Amino acid sequence: MHNNFTLGNVYSYAAVGITARFGTHLKNDIGPPSILPGFPGTPTFNPNRKSNWYLFAGLEIRAMLHNIFLDGNTQRDSHSVDKENWVADLQFGVAYHFNDMRVSFVQLFRSRDDMVQ
Repeated sequence: MHNNFTLGNVYSYAAVGITARFGTHLKNDIGPPSILPGFPGTPTFNPNRKSNWYLFAGLEIRAMLHNIFLDGNTQRDSHSVDKENWVADLQFGVAYHFNDMRVSFVQLFRSRDDMVQ
């Protein structure tokens, strides 16, 4: 389980989520690679001579306060579109480690963040 709060000029949001992993030698990896904004993760892992793998799945829900790509400029009036205040991500995949390499496949489904029809 994780939570996150981001305050910035590009994104401002609060998030809560959960990720589950099943596999071998899970302590060698903090978590699967991620696509931001979204799940916490890291591109680093502990190299090990033993190969290991894991399957993972996760869900994250964000309350979006500000998204500069949809809300426009924060300093002056600019173009904008109506946005969804609640955004969800669902991800799943597999990761495989051998020596100092990690190969992974991540599939991410993200709900719409705009209200444009």
